[in-house]
Amino acid sequence: MMEEKVQQEPSDDTPEGMSDVRNRVDYSGLSKRVMNLTMIVAKERQMRRLSATHFESTNFLLFFLNILLTFVSGVISLIAQYDGSNVGNDESIMNFTLVWVGIVSLLSTFLQSLSKHLNWDSKADNHRTAAIALSKVFGKLTTFKRTLRYEMQKRQGGDHQETEVNNQRETGKKGIKEKDLFSELVVLEE
Repeated sequence: MMEEKVQQEPSDDTPEGMSDVRNRVDYSGLSKRVMNLTMIVAKERQMRRLSATHFESTNFLLFFLNILLTFVSGVISLIAQYDGSNVGNDESIMNFTLVWVGIVSLLSTFLQSLSKHLNWDSKADNHRTAAIALSKVFGKLTTFKRTLRYEMQKRQGGDHQETEVNNQRETGKKGIKEKDLFSELVVLEE
């Protein structure tokens, strides 16, 4: 007997050829890859957050030291110039004070130049921006993972209503269309 092949007509939600893709998808392998990718993105996001915090704190430390040295230099020069004190009358103490003011001023200038050269504030901003972008990618991967879990349960005959309610609770949407799942699948495959 000759068997007739029944072709599915593409629905409005499904682009042509997607039904074939749905039948050939290895959901468990794809789920493992998405899980690994999610973990990599989460680790990278955390590294970027920590790097931004490190650069911010180091930049603040250099900035604070620079301000402190400038303040100390100003205080020493004011004490040395005060006419009513014994410090202003003794020439050896005056020379010693001028040397210290010069050293502190040089250190302050060095820290300013070092801070400008290392540009840690800009690096902190770049890492923070990368962490925000990775958070968006992480969110999309998490949504894709939930959709994939729903699709796997649907293929295995699981409880669709419970999964759909969980999806609605987690994503805040009224479910995710299958074409979204497979359009993201095509993007991940590339």
